[in-house]
Amino acid sequence: MVIVNAKAFDGLSPEVQKAVMDAAAKAETRGWEMSMAETDEKKKVLADNGMNVAAPSDALKSGLAKVGEQMVADCRQKPVMPVPPSSTLIKSKRRTDFSDPGEDARIGTPRRNS
Repeated sequence: MVIVNAKAFDGLSPEVQKAVMDAAAKAETRGWEMSMAETDEKKKVLADNGMNVAAPSDALKSGLAKVGEQMVADCRQKPVMPVPPSSTLIKSKRRTDFSDPGEDARIGTPRRNS
């Protein structure tokens, strides 16, 4: 996850913006790789200690997705914490669809919305 101030980002030259975007993409990839490696290590520890580790069923994944969708819908109607009107949530390619709460802070790999 990379967070940048939109006004500061917009004030950068196109070349520097590209460098920031490239660095953010590399950081995101590295973060996901590290997370997956950690998950694999922890699953191995569980399996080595007798735990049956299995992939989730389609029904479980579907059910969790529905819960997540409901949680997002609930937060859109009544946010847990107020979001400043000048904040923007940028969608990462690995995220689900989130609404755009504003224009100042960006969360995730920074991307330009067209």
